[in-house]
Amino acid sequence: MVKRVFLNKKFYIVSIILIFAFFLTGYSYIEQVIKSGYTLEEAGWGAVYFYCITNENILLLIPLLIPVIASADLEIELENRFSLFCCARIGKKAYARKKVIETILSAGSAMCCSILFFCLIIYVVLRGRINSDVSVVQIISIVASSLLRGFLNGAFWGGVGTLAAIMLKNRYLAFSIPFVTYYVLTIFQKRYYETLFFLSPRYWAAPVYYSNLFCISVLFVLAAVVSVSLIFMVYRRLDYARH
Repeated sequence: MVKRVFLNKKFYIVSIILIFAFFLTGYSYIEQVIKSGYTLEEAGWGAVYFYCITNENILLLIPLLIPVIASADLEIELENRFSLFCCARIGKKAYARKKVIETILSAGSAMCCSILFFCLIIYVVLRGRINSDVSVVQIISIVASSLLRGFLNGAFWGGVGTLAAIMLKNRYLAFSIPFVTYYVLTIFQKRYYETLFFLSPRYWAAPVYYSNLFCISVLFVLAAVVSVSLIFMVYRRLDYARH
């Protein structure tokens, strides 16, 4: 299961694209911090790292990129009936759990890998160029919380793509539904409920208004709901395919 996740070429392609996207969406802020030598929000390195992985542009790209990794794979197997062959070997329940875990793990791990590598790059490149009084404990806390949020955020959007593809029986919707959902919810919250930030996916993934604990809790619950729904939908599709 784990071997299949990390042998997927799309996993590495998307991870690399995300690393570049972190830099591109946060470049103006990085340049500003380097020139000023400090930032008022937090000690330099931490502020740059936090902004690059939580700015509005990168959060909009995540639902577009993450589903590319594996969100359509399960629907493809269900379409060509390869799933029935697997079920005959390991059973329906084991197959459903295995495929859902692969989907969630692929999406979440890609986010973690891209965030971790970006963290190392930004630390090496900027540590000596801007004033920063962040201690080792603070660095570990910042990175650990961002990795957990990133994993859950990636797992959620990857799961949403897979769920959409299975429910609507169209593999291509796995790539578009997560992005459309993110965009619609964000615009809906901005236009009609400006003070209800919890309605926007942006505030689930970035502790800008709410705390880290709130963001992690919301993402965990959402990822869990999507995972359970996926297992249920796979059962339904397998039962339908046998008739």
